[in-house]
Amino acid sequence: MDDVSILCQKTLISGKNRLIDILSQKNYMSKLTPYFSNTYNFLYGTAGVLYGLQQFDESIPQDLLDATLEKIKSKDNEVLPSSLSRGKLAPMIVIYRLTLDPNLENKISNLLNCEFSRIAFSKKISFSLDNGLSGIGILSLIMYEITQKEYYLSIPDIIVKIILQQKIILSTFGLAYGNTGVAVFLIKYYKYRKKISILKQSKKYILTDIQKGQLINGKNKLRGIRCNLKSNIPYIYIPYGTAGIIKTTLLYLGEIDDLGLRKELNFLVNSLKVSSTLQSGYAFGTAGIISTLNDILKFDKTDPYQVRIYFEKLIRSLLSTGFKMKNQIIFSGDQNFKEFIDYGSGSMGILLTLKKIIDNQEFDPIFKDL
Repeated sequence: MDDVSILCQKTLISGKNRLIDILSQKNYMSKLTPYFSNTYNFLYGTAGVLYGLQQFDESIPQDLLDATLEKIKSKDNEVLPSSLSRGKLAPMIVIYRLTLDPNLENKISNLLNCEFSRIAFSKKISFSLDNGLSGIGILSLIMYEITQKEYYLSIPDIIVKIILQQKIILSTFGLAYGNTGVAVFLIKYYKYRKKISILKQSKKYILTDIQKGQLINGKNKLRGIRCNLKSNIPYIYIPYGTAGIIKTTLLYLGEIDDLGLRKELNFLVNSLKVSSTLQSGYAFGTAGIISTLNDILKFDKTDPYQVRIYFEKLIRSLLSTGFKMKNQIIFSGDQNFKEFIDYGSGSMGILLTLKKIIDNQEFDPIFKDL
């Protein structure tokens, strides 16, 4: 592993050089994966780049900050404000953490309230992490951690009551839109209220996605998790699939040990024993699988799940996708046809993963300590 760590360190330095060079040339807008209609979104836009720079303790280019704020204020291409991946609430919180602007905090507070009311009082309530009450709850908890204002715990309090009263079970599986996303929110909330009933409910959500979403091969080994009962496509990634469920299970086991979930973990891990994936990025590619395997090895350094060999193979596979250019290294984004620098598919998510391998510190805002 020592030689792999050295390779990661060298690649991280070269990759950061490339990233900073692109930002200094101010041509970063052409380096964002064009999946969403706005350019400020967290997953594939400038907000994720700002967040990554903050994780690296790098200086924030003022023009990047200003451009992100300007796009957020614009009414063009406005989507669901509370969507963690593409809405404007998450980018606003990223910028607030950087600036601590009281006017921005007021706007965040008002928007959290508006979005909570809009979702909670709609005919069909969305409980998902990406665009539902669980996501609103997570964002509120993050704001509490930044401000230490009790007000920001009031919204999660109400959301948990709604979840426990309605005893909802989603028909979709996985982190972004399934029961696992509800589980993540409940586990995060448990850290503040310490009610064991909340933790037990989160376990039920995790098990639901495993039991209903699993697709197995002829040898009774897990291939992946489908997104709903109508699908037969096995996913292994963080937003959809096994990796997100594993990371959530480990989050639970970090609070309380559970033999049943340990057994499920052994079942889930098999689907991540691959040598490569089609894409390199964090959300739907090799970097996200590496990050998850790193969590498993951190959870139990004796490697009872026998993942280290795949962990190291995937790191080498990821590093081999970079193109060297002088003292810089270039990573292509999704579909591997063009260089992108965003968090979800581009170099930012890849570089943050390499940093995690080196210092063993979580960077994903959903799973890191708030």
